[in-house]
Amino acid sequence: MKNLTITLEEDLFAWARVEAAKRGQSLSRFVSQALADRRTPEVADQLAALSAFLDGPGWSGVSENLPRREELYDRPAVLRYEPAGLRHGSGGG
Repeated sequence: MKNLTITLEEDLFAWARVEAAKRGQSLSRFVSQALADRRTPEVADQLAALSAFLDGPGWSGVSENLPRREELYDRPAVLRYEPAGLRHGSGGG
């Protein structure tokens, strides 16, 4: 940790000392926590924006619009053509 010397007006100093005492903290710890709390929303906002970007636009995926495999092979155009004069199985002769 680094040390920092700051100059405060009397009323601000008195208020900060009372607030620190209410929370059971030293004045130094209170000021340090106040600065950390002030910085945290910026980091949280940046993380939220990044998460929203990585989640994408919210549209359904391409695969949702595609037919399933069963639907593809169930269509008559894909089925094999069998001439009417042929029988199934081995005719032998």
